[in-house]
Amino acid sequence: MRAYFSRSMIWFAAFVAVFAVTLSTVFAMSGGARPNLASSPTPNGIQRTDLVVFGGTPSGVSAAVSAARLGLKVKLISSTGSIGGAIANGVAATDGTMYPPTGFAKEFFARAERFYPDNVTLRIEPHVAEAIFMGLLKKAHVQVQLNARLLGVEKVDQSISCVKFSNIAKQCAATFVDASYEGDLFAVAGAKYRLGTQDLYSYGESIAKKRIMHTVVRMPTLSDLERNSFKELPFVASPTKFNSHKADLTKGMPSFTYRLCLSKKNKIPFRPALEYKKWIPAWKVLLKSLYKDGRCPQCVVAAYGTVLTKLWRIAELPNGKYDLNSHLGLTNFPLPRAYFGLGKSRHRIDRLALDYLESFLYWLQTDQSVPAFESNALAGMGLCADEYRGNRHLPYQPYIREGRRLVGKYTLTTFDIFQSRSKPESIAYGSYFLDNKSSQLIFANQAIYRDMTPFMLPPTYEIPYGVMVPQKGPDNLLVSVGVSTSPISYGSIRMERQFMGLGQAAGVAAAVAAHTNTKVSTIDVSRLQSALEDVGDHVRLSDLCQTIDFFSRAQQGFSPFTCEPRVLKN
Repeated sequence: MRAYFSRSMIWFAAFVAVFAVTLSTVFAMSGGARPNLASSPTPNGIQRTDLVVFGGTPSGVSAAVSAARLGLKVKLISSTGSIGGAIANGVAATDGTMYPPTGFAKEFFARAERFYPDNVTLRIEPHVAEAIFMGLLKKAHVQVQLNARLLGVEKVDQSISCVKFSNIAKQCAATFVDASYEGDLFAVAGAKYRLGTQDLYSYGESIAKKRIMHTVVRMPTLSDLERNSFKELPFVASPTKFNSHKADLTKGMPSFTYRLCLSKKNKIPFRPALEYKKWIPAWKVLLKSLYKDGRCPQCVVAAYGTVLTKLWRIAELPNGKYDLNSHLGLTNFPLPRAYFGLGKSRHRIDRLALDYLESFLYWLQTDQSVPAFESNALAGMGLCADEYRGNRHLPYQPYIREGRRLVGKYTLTTFDIFQSRSKPESIAYGSYFLDNKSSQLIFANQAIYRDMTPFMLPPTYEIPYGVMVPQKGPDNLLVSVGVSTSPISYGSIRMERQFMGLGQAAGVAAAVAAHTNTKVSTIDVSRLQSALEDVGDHVRLSDLCQTIDFFSRAQQGFSPFTCEPRVLKN
């Protein structure tokens, strides 16, 4: 019996050895060693995993799911009470690009189409978007943590070892991805960054020289009450002296707003803030000046049901809902610099923006002086009663169109967008408009001003891996939202479908680094490109051109015969 047991153990040991050799061979053939998967939680509540993704945005979900599908144990951490970022918090009428979605983005929108078989406009209810994102995370076995308050990081040499929070356990990992809109993680980790328009003229971009301070509306002589009311408007500067032709356009800050979900059916009435009456004199003069000739040529119901007024773009969503978007730009606010600290200022600023916006809508609905074009567009509307139930039916986070921008190993400029469109280390596409929102709102000289860049549609271009990799800083950190670009170029990058592509590249890069026992800062990008192709995410313009018919290629900046990207003027 003892001899039989010994022989059994010998055979078992031999089987284990052969299995181990076979497994090693499989991983070697696939291009790398077996990744070190996460261990169990350690004493003192420290959580160890392979990848920590900070930011519950679509880009963060894409990174987390993509890495988990390739064998990594992943933790997704959101600083807010929701998952899905802008798409799940009001940007329900999502914008398209010149190319069809690929990879994770294609999968997300395909799932959305199952909810709305007749919806061809990329419009989705916020709670449905969040449910899709959560379903993808659950299926990939990604752990999710909401409402985490970032404190800082711990480092070992040039790598982040752990991220510290004030209200949850310390999170430790081999690799980290900052997929937040604000760029908080890479900032506290010591990576260099740019903020606002401080580097507007640093890249020799001709279009940057075309940015101007535009007069939004000029008003008649104001009374002291009206003038003081304008000075009370939040997020609007009121300098004592101002010359719009000599304005310093490098002092702008990133733009943000709230995209509210509205409904005429299952709704909650707008509620004004206690202090809203001090803003009314300014609102009255503003609306009277905007409609001084009594006409509104742009006030129409456009394609797909979008209602246009001088103030709003109100996009129709499924099930009788609407996405409220600013049209004139007066509710696209410049973020105060204090927003980019880690203290209580951010919550206070968010609250002020929500109070101001909801009060403005209440006044537009109820005041008899409001022009009919505006009041009729909002007639009968309120907040969607079945959205954001845990937050007074208001989005859990604002729509931040730009936060910190990483100083990366490569900085994308308009030269890359219009001229040098192909990149050896391409990991994603871009093709959205150069659409830079106001970085300054100014009341002076009885007028409202905002800075503007020409609105342009670029061709499809390739985004290189280096925009996600810090030039100096942690070697195990990638950035998938606050990527390294010029201020003008970020106006084209900042679109959720493209953020999903960058997130997928970050998640797959983390898996490649794990399989090859390297850092994400030094991986073989050709191996990453192959891995992205394997999961259905195309990254080469030559592949994209092959999907376009002969006659459409020239319109999208390709040679019809060779598919070579053409050099275009910006």
